[in-house]
Amino acid sequence: MDENVIHVEVVPSACMIAIARHAMNVGFNNVLPLAMIGIGAIIVALAIGYYYLKSVGFLNPQKDGSAQAIE
Repeated sequence: MDENVIHVEVVPSACMIAIARHAMNVGFNNVLPLAMIGIGAIIVALAIGYYYLKSVGFLNPQKDGSAQAIE
């Protein structure tokens, strides 16, 4: 907040945590197997997106306060 930087990494990490907690609390007798595969695919997609944002350097701010743009 003090640096006036938007922390984008919080959104995918919070989504991954929320969906993983939902997957742990699901009653396996009441859920179709395809739904569990879908939940797993969403978690993997969020993890890949988070890794991509970290590896490109989009989440690493420059010293002047601006974020590095994706090329």
